[in-house]
Amino acid sequence: MKYRVPIGRFRLVLLLLSLAVVLSAPPAVAQNGGPQAEPLILAPDGVVDVRHLPPAAHVPAGGTRPVHFPDLNLLIQHKEQLQKGGGIAPAPPPTTTISPTAPSLQLPLGSIQGLQQSDAGGYYPPDTQIAAGAVSGSTYLFETVNLEGRIWSPGGVTTFDLCSFFGVSCAFLSDPKIRFDPDSGRWFVAAITYQTPTGTWLLAVSTSSDPTSTYARYTIPSARSTFPDFPALGISGDKVVLTANGFNPGGVFKGTEFVVLNKSQLVAAQTVYGQFYGPPQGLFTIQPAFALPDGSGAVSSPLYMAAVAFNSATSIRIWQVTGVPSAGSLATVSVLGTLSIPTLSTPPNAQQAGTSALIATNDNRLLEAVYRNGVLWVSANSACTPNGDTATRACLRFMQLQISTVSVLQALDVGDVGIYYFYPAIQIDANNNLVSVFSGSSASGFASVYASGQSSPGTFGTVTLIQSGQGPYAPNTARWGDYSGAAIDPSGTTVWVAGEYALAGNQWGTWIAEVGF
Repeated sequence: MKYRVPIGRFRLVLLLLSLAVVLSAPPAVAQNGGPQAEPLILAPDGVVDVRHLPPAAHVPAGGTRPVHFPDLNLLIQHKEQLQKGGGIAPAPPPTTTISPTAPSLQLPLGSIQGLQQSDAGGYYPPDTQIAAGAVSGSTYLFETVNLEGRIWSPGGVTTFDLCSFFGVSCAFLSDPKIRFDPDSGRWFVAAITYQTPTGTWLLAVSTSSDPTSTYARYTIPSARSTFPDFPALGISGDKVVLTANGFNPGGVFKGTEFVVLNKSQLVAAQTVYGQFYGPPQGLFTIQPAFALPDGSGAVSSPLYMAAVAFNSATSIRIWQVTGVPSAGSLATVSVLGTLSIPTLSTPPNAQQAGTSALIATNDNRLLEAVYRNGVLWVSANSACTPNGDTATRACLRFMQLQISTVSVLQALDVGDVGIYYFYPAIQIDANNNLVSVFSGSSASGFASVYASGQSSPGTFGTVTLIQSGQGPYAPNTARWGDYSGAAIDPSGTTVWVAGEYALAGNQWGTWIAEVGF
């Protein structure tokens, strides 16, 4: 049984005592055919103070943050077939009706310009993320992109590069994720390093509800000779889960992997007990859910995860993580069920105005998972033929899953005639309404930011334009995404969304808005 401690100061006596306790515990088995859990003891790497970080240089350095696929040739062939009008088998389902009579999202406080490519060192894609939290009754916003962070607070705007924030080189840093956890009143910021032979997850947890203050940092290695790609961050009442796709230095897919961490110890900036589940843990891109308070204000302790098969899937697998790693005890990971779904297939790349270059829409992996009031929602890019259309487009897939009965309540593909929609982020407000933000483009329209949502099952409201694109986007095969961001406002009734749009001159920008029903 392996034992992992990331680099950092740690007292030798505590180390030996903790190791004896963990090794005396029985092994934890991921009941999904994957390897057994490896106990972890993670000492903080140190503390970073946002107030003392140097301001961002704003000197574009450029560079692409990579994204990896289990079979790139298969993905390319699939997209080429769709682009030629060859279709896929089975045929993609028609879209859910976007009803002009259904309630549409409003913008109660308008919107603001988010980070742009020139702010963030010139990297692409942005991997846009947003979090919102309350400090002494005031709302704070925290946006992250590759490779920059920006916080809006009553005291002003604070901008800094994420390389300094995590204390690592920018050369291999990527895929920031951010959440504000209302249960603990803490901000969680994650990223990966994809250097070879072994990469890492990076996790920073605020030491108070103030995001402009101090964070305790942790480093978690991936499996030996593996680097994590496309990470995800899930939080429940008592645990934090980081997931990733594991690849070897040659880019060969080794399988999914994840780590389960003790949330209370993270919140206290202490040495943290955890469990590492190495590849392969099943399917592709496991998405751990972000658990939101139920009607009584309680947050679920079990943490739920979901995944589908790469490129084309007719089922979705749901995991449950119960218990929490601690001295002498371990969490348990089990498969709740594998449910049939309408075919979820990789979409075609998206047309855009002003250029023949197609915007990359990646594959059919799950992009986000949110849990509230016994229901798990997930989102993904999908291929579908919109009602009234004759061509296969990039569409939005939303699936609503009932945990108590382990069943599919809804599996919806949302699209419009002649338009491509991609990279949906989701949130569930306190009234159980679904809110989504995403990008969209067409042969006559530049890539723009949109939002929509559902306040009753079966239909979606008219798509709301958040920010218009300003020109064609065609750098480096038009890499886009790889996801959008959405965060619940402290009120619980509105959602802050952040999405990517095309600026003039082959640049990306992000735009932030508060939306709600």
